[in-house]
Amino acid sequence: MTPYRMAPPKLEELRKQLKELLDAGHIKLSKAPFGDEPKTACVTRYGVFDWLVMPFGLKNAPATFCILMNRLFHSYLDQFVVIYLDDIVVYSNNMEDHVEHLCKVFEVLHDNKLCVKREKCSFAQSTVHFLGHTISHGEIRMDSDKIDAIKNWEAPTKVPELRSFLGLANYYRRFIFNYSAIAAPLMDLLKKDREWNWSGACQAAFERMKAAVTEEPVLALQYFFKEFEVHTDASDFAIGVKTSIVGRYPNQVRAQPLMVYCRSLTKLRSCSQDNSNHVSKSLMLVPRDFHQEKRTSI
Repeated sequence: MTPYRMAPPKLEELRKQLKELLDAGHIKLSKAPFGDEPKTACVTRYGVFDWLVMPFGLKNAPATFCILMNRLFHSYLDQFVVIYLDDIVVYSNNMEDHVEHLCKVFEVLHDNKLCVKREKCSFAQSTVHFLGHTISHGEIRMDSDKIDAIKNWEAPTKVPELRSFLGLANYYRRFIFNYSAIAAPLMDLLKKDREWNWSGACQAAFERMKAAVTEEPVLALQYFFKEFEVHTDASDFAIGVKTSIVGRYPNQVRAQPLMVYCRSLTKLRSCSQDNSNHVSKSLMLVPRDFHQEKRTSI
């Protein structure tokens, strides 16, 4: 095979470009022991190249990165760190603790050759936007942009449009008491072989869902030393439960929702078989609510 040679000026330009990328941290020499780089090879008009760091688009990239981040920050998770892929949230009770927590996070990143971009970082914030939520002062709200999107949503005219609307609304179902009951007429339109018929009941459910979301309900974050209240409700086709914290604020005794959880009776066969027992249906979701809260709280 004839050796590939490059003219000195072009070689010098290539070295210069590579050095700029290395200095900026965009590419780094791989120290991974796995030897999977050839599997990422791509052919371009400039030649065949292997990725030296994990690129976007690989099927297992998100899961692999999640496992890595959870392993590296295992000792700090739910202590003062919350992680979703490459989003790291560090929370503290005061500034002194916050500085200490940040130092620990940076130490982990440094020891494992992981970089963060300064322009994408925010420090010492009283309000944080995270995964479509706004978190501040012990409260969690829906993202204002998502609220505006739902508020201005036009009535669906076909199934894909309805699925898109319910997909966004369902993401915030933890904020909406009796979500399943409200959405029942809309969900009925998504059943297999069901003819599209946007009835008055569907329009009313659509408007009620928009109103429930745009009222901007506020949920409290967990404070286990506070008193809890649990409220349940049931109908012929859905059941719901709401957990609240009592006296969340100083000098103000009131119940602030911590989480709401509801299910359609069609998804709970043991309950749907006993539709006449209202008490049984009302209590059905209480243990599920606390299990759900444990899993989904931020």
